[in-house]
Parts: sequence; structure tokens; C-alpha cells
Amino acid sequence: MKRVLIAILLVFVVLSAGCMGGTNTPTTESQSATSSSIGNQGESPTTSSTATPEESVKAEPWAYQSLNLEPTEELGYSLHTGSLSGTNAEVGVIVIEKPADFAKTSANWEASPDEVSANNVVFQVGKNVYYFELRSDGVYTEAGRVVGDLFDFIRLDDDKYIGWENGVVRVYLRSLNKYREKKGVLAYATTVIGGKLAIVTSFEDNLTVTTFEGGNAESEDYTFDCTILSMHPAFGDGTIAGFYMGTTCGFYYVDPDLNVHDSGLGDDSWQIVSNDHDEVGSVVLYSSDSNSVVTAYYDWDDDAVYVSEPLKVEKRPSSASLSWFYLALAYGNKLYLYELGEDSAYHYVGTITFPDLVLDVKLVQPDDNTLEIGVAWSRGFAHIVVPVSELKGEHTFSVGKELSESTGTETAGETGTSTSAPGELNLEGVLESFTFEEVNFGDLKGVRIHLLKSPDYRNVHDWMGWASYAAAGLPDVYFAFGNYLVEVRGGEIKNLYYSGEDINKYRLSVVYVLPATPRDISINIYDSDEPFFAGTDGKLYLIYDNELKSEDTPKGKLRYYETTGYVSWNIDADGVTALARRGNYYYTAWKGKTLYVITYTSDQLYNARQNGLPAVTPKSITLPEDIVAVYPMKYGEGLLIRTETGLYLYDVAGYYKYGAGKLYTLLTNVPGKFAYQHYIEDAVIYNGDRFTWIELTGKYDSNDVYVPVARVYPATVTIPGAKTFSIMFNTYDTQLAVGFDGRIALYNVTTGYYYDENDNRVYYLNLTLDQSFSVPFTPDYVYGEDECYCHVSFHANYYYAWAGNDFYVLLGPNHRRW
Repeated sequence: MKRVLIAILLVFVVLSAGCMGGTNTPTTESQSATSSSIGNQGESPTTSSTATPEESVKAEPWAYQSLNLEPTEELGYSLHTGSLSGTNAEVGVIVIEKPADFAKTSANWEASPDEVSANNVVFQVGKNVYYFELRSDGVYTEAGRVVGDLFDFIRLDDDKYIGWENGVVRVYLRSLNKYREKKGVLAYATTVIGGKLAIVTSFEDNLTVTTFEGGNAESEDYTFDCTILSMHPAFGDGTIAGFYMGTTCGFYYVDPDLNVHDSGLGDDSWQIVSNDHDEVGSVVLYSSDSNSVVTAYYDWDDDAVYVSEPLKVEKRPSSASLSWFYLALAYGNKLYLYELGEDSAYHYVGTITFPDLVLDVKLVQPDDNTLEIGVAWSRGFAHIVVPVSELKGEHTFSVGKELSESTGTETAGETGTSTSAPGELNLEGVLESFTFEEVNFGDLKGVRIHLLKSPDYRNVHDWMGWASYAAAGLPDVYFAFGNYLVEVRGGEIKNLYYSGEDINKYRLSVVYVLPATPRDISINIYDSDEPFFAGTDGKLYLIYDNELKSEDTPKGKLRYYETTGYVSWNIDADGVTALARRGNYYYTAWKGKTLYVITYTSDQLYNARQNGLPAVTPKSITLPEDIVAVYPMKYGEGLLIRTETGLYLYDVAGYYKYGAGKLYTLLTNVPGKFAYQHYIEDAVIYNGDRFTWIELTGKYDSNDVYVPVARVYPATVTIPGAKTFSIMFNTYDTQLAVGFDGRIALYNVTTGYYYDENDNRVYYLNLTLDQSFSVPFTPDYVYGEDECYCHVSFHANYYYAWAGNDFYVLLGPNHRRW
């Protein structure tokens, strides 16, 4: 109900305005002369013989900052043949020796129809980026570095590249060992405005257009009628001109004169889900309001946005691409292909199953009879050239024999050895501390990770501070023996099992060697891989520097992070989490009734490896009763605090107009077990065999100030015996995963209200049993995923559960709900 009302309000805004207005306040940063619109020719290239050259200082947007852009290590790879069952496809495959954290096909900036290609890919491994291009004479490679974790990447040429890194857009200049950045970016596009290269950035409904010329960056600020969700460059008359905007109130084309053209798609929320465009500049859009996919492009001659008929899907594809008449949507390890008919609708053609999760896809249709498909997964990339007539039905992709010896990406200019000795650290026994085995419980089957002894820590709590929709950091698994923190990627385990691979092929992701044994931990906070944790020694630790090393073991190479820099506090905390908002990071801990908040700026953290980090004094806040859990809220509204019987919101960063430091009371006298869903900002309480749904929303108080409130939906039925539960977000519908003694169940959630005889609203919660499975354990924590491929009537449920020293990755049966 909340989302529908918000959508209606947005409709009124659009109808009353429908254009871009602006403060139009240019700001200019003067720099030296440049060899291109974005580079700097006036300075000599910076060289360095060290591998840790960060020399950043606090800077205004788009000012130059120094960074050695040589990668810290090579990435080994091998070239293979490949095959696509039932076809005569020509396939080239690159396999990399380490799993990538990010991958994007068609990594180049495609500024004209002739530059559209499907034969290249970029991978991020650690803070290094590796570009591969399959050519007729072999593999062309480049390598560089980035500051943060990539969400998008564009290779402008062999010297310059752009990274969108968790809210920051950075432009890197390899020849100068420098980069320029703009922080606070929720969407961006690289385009041409007024004949100049431009980077358009947005935050909520605020939009900034920055043009680059002669080394100068000139910015103009604008506002739009609603929140901008995504942007992408657009073609105009055969070249890049203007950009597309997917917003919460429709889809628009913005021309080089910054005039806004409505697509006619209405006022639904639309997001651009293709990483690139096709030969005429078309992009793929997804609407969560209508659960549909369309393709769209602006025709310069007709001054119109042309849109295909909606293709109904169950949820947003993980990646998408189109080329002329063909569309590809990726879900899990499957790629679904569609053809555009004369009715302007897409019709199902076939499915390709890959051995691993598809991270990105690119289609190119060079002629009427041929389709090129570029597909990336965490360990490789495939370039497939196949006759379109052979794509009908089900196909399976497989990697073939190796064509060349394994080699590594080049790191020109690097001196000295690129590896270091493992040191005196003894990691013997880390790989021997757990085992993998397949399990079959009838309707549920999958993999058990068995710990051979009780861990000192496991991620069994849902407040881990994970920056995604999943709770507790799942499906990734964390457990600690002493000061060794082990990370196992549950998603990779699932994909190995699902594809029929030997689960013992799984390679351990990484081990963190911490300065103390963790009691509770928060890790992977935004673009950081440094842990923040409460130690069993009664101290808090924030690691700001570590060194990635490796050691050969009988079971293969073990990668581990050795701590080389940290700051600590004498606080004996029960739990920890973290929140970031607008350039500040708030590391949070709690003990009894006291909440501790430790604040650092992003500049302090970024420069910590070079300058160290001061042990700032934590701010303490006293709650009315003991704290049970603290959760970071998705948009930085604050910290959601669960006490023994209450619910509070602490505005740590001044999100609401009453300012930072205010504690809002949301609920009192509501005892029971508690779970929170970070992505949709809903919670649930279980007490007396009943669930109560909590919707976090807001209202205007007596001072006409918008403040947070909690809306309560009591259940209409009792469900006895629940031991643990979690809210599932990425599902066919909002659902609740519940663990009982010897059973895991899934309930469909419906909330609503009606009016009683006094015309008062009465809120209610309906829970309808969807599935129930017997298991030979009682879960300590359970979380679930639902993957639906409605085009082929396929539904699969995955469950992740902790039970004592065992962690389970379980696949449910195909399950259609209508």
C-alpha cells in the first residue's frame, strides 16, 4: 500500500511539471592543458616503484588526484575452445585463474554503430581491473587499478577508463597515474553535450551535467520531477548525443540541449537494465511496477521514442542486452533469448544454460542470419557466434580444451618481484577445519558445509551491515576459529551443485587473519573489504589496512588477508554494524543500554593506509532498555535499534529535518523475536505464536515536519513453534522463511487494512503457507531466495540455513504458484 500511494503522488508531480528545471549554477575547476577533453597533458606522467602509491588529498569534485594505476599483480588466464549444444557455433573462451568480483561485457565506450562489439570483457579482482579482447590473432589484454568496488566500467581508450564505484564516479588517466572523481552519485551516463564530452550524474532528483574541455571541468546543476534511477548515453543521428533517464515517474530522453522528451511509457518506475546499447542506440528497460521488460530508443528524424510491447517477466533480470531484433535476459545461470515480431512484441526463442552465474551479456547481430553473444561469469568469458536459426529450444554451453598455455596480463613498468613470501604465519589446518558434502532430504537437496569444531563466530545474525537485499551477509558464509575468519561464497557452492559440478572443486574465497578473535563482525561495508568487529578480548577493532597474501596447501592455494593497520577501542561490545551516508562512515557497536557511534569521513578512510587513522572518541547514546540488535537503514535514514521490547530510530547523519543525534521512538511494549529486511525496510516480530508485521514509514508531525513512524499489521492466525525466521525480498511475492524443529516453511505475506464500523482503519497481516519441507535439523537461522523464470514456467527455491556447526545450501523443487 505504501508503494502504491507513493507512485500516485509521483504521477501528480509529473503531470504538473514534466520537464527539467535547474539552478543552472556552473562551477569550473581549472587544470593544465590536456591532450583530450578529459585528460591532462601539462604534467609529466607520474611513475612509482612502489605498489602502494595512494597520495590522495581532500579535493573538490573532478580535481586531479594521484594513484599508481599499475595493477598490483598479474591475472593468469588461458584460452579455450567452447561449444553450444545442438548448434554449429564458433566459440572462444577465456578462463581466468581467480574469480572476479565484477565483470562487464562490451567494456568499451560505443560511440557509433561501428563500435558495437561483443568480443571483449573487463574483470575486477581485488582493486585491479583486467581488460580482455578476443581477436583473430589471439587475446589482447590491458590491466589497471581502481579505488573502489565497480558497479560499472567504461574503457574510453587504451589510456582512459571510467569506473562507477559504489556511489563514486572516477575517471582514470593511465599515462598520468591520476584520476578525477565525483562522489554521491546514484546514477550516471557518459555522453556528448554541446559537442563536448560530458558526464551526467544524479542523486535522487538532483542532476549535474559536467562537460570537459581543455582539462577544465564545468558543471551545471538541475532538478527533475522525481527520483532518477538510472541513465545511459543515447544515439542521435548515428553518434552519441544526449542521454536516457529511467526514473520513478517514467522513461525519458534528454537531448544535447537538455530538452526532455517523454517516452509515452506512462508514470511507472523504469530502470535501464542493459549495460550497453545496440547499433541504433536501443536500451533494455525493466519496470517493477508492471513486472515487464521493454526496449526503447529515440529516433532523431521522427523526434519520437519508440518502445516495444511489454514482455512480462517475474522479476528484474540480472543483466540484459539487445541487438536489432534479438533480446537476451539473464537469470541465474540461464540466458533467455527472444525475437522481435511484426507485432512489436518479443517472442521466446530459446535458452542457454551456463556452468556458472551469468554476470553480464552482450548481443550483436552482424547480419540477418548470425548472432554474436558475449557472456561473462566470475571465472571467464565466452564469445559465441551462432546462426540464429539454430538457437531455438534448450542449449547448454561448455568450456572445451585449452588452446594456449596459461599466461598473465601485462604490467608494464613494474619493477621488483610481484609476490611476497607467506611469512611466518601458520595457516595449517584452516582448510582442514570444514568439509563439503552433498545432502538429499527429499524435496530439498544440496550441500552441507560441516565445521569440524564449534566456531567462535558465525554469521547467524541479520544485522551484519551487508549492502544488499540479503540478510546476515548470506548467501556468503563467515565463520571464525580464533583470529582466523573464513569466507565461503554460498552462491558459488549453489551454482556448482546446480550445474552438476563436483562441489569439492570449490576454491576457498579468502581467510582474514585478524588481530583478535571476533565475537561479532561487519564486513564488506560498501567498497571496503576491511572488517569492523567486536573482539572477545573486550575491544573494538577497525581494520584500515591489510595485505593480500597466498600460501600453497595440499588442497590448493589459500589466499588470506594479513592485518597491517588497525585502530581499537576498549569497548566490550555485544554486536557491531556500520552505516554510510554522504561521505561519512558510522561504525556502530552496542553493549547493554549503550549505543556507540564512531564516525570517520571517507577521506580519512581513503588516506588511512598512508596516514594512519586516529582513534576518534565514540559518541554514546543511552536507550531505555538493553539493546538486542542494530540495523543500518538502506537510504541512510539512520540506525534502526531493537531493544528488549521497543523499536527506535537514531538519526545519526541528519536525514530528517530535526537534525542529527535525535532518537525517535517507533514502538514500545512489543516483546518477541525480531527480524528486519534491509532492502524493503520492513520488519517482523514473533511473540505468543503470532507474527506482527512492521512497516517503517513516515508522517508529518504537529510542526509539519516529516518524521519516521512504524505501522503495525497484526497477524490473523497463529503459527506455533517458530524458532527462527527472515523476510525474503527477491521473491515472487513478499514471503517469510520460517524454521521449526525439523522443518523449514515458506509463507506468502499479505498486508492490508479495512474500515471498521467507526470508519477507523484496521490493519491486518495474512500469512498463507506456500511450501513446507522436512529436514533433519532445527535451524538456528534460515534465509531463502526464490528464482522464477516465468517464460518457461520454472520456479526454484533456495534456502540457506545455519544449524549448529553445519551450514546448508538447499535447492527446493520446481514450484509454480498459479
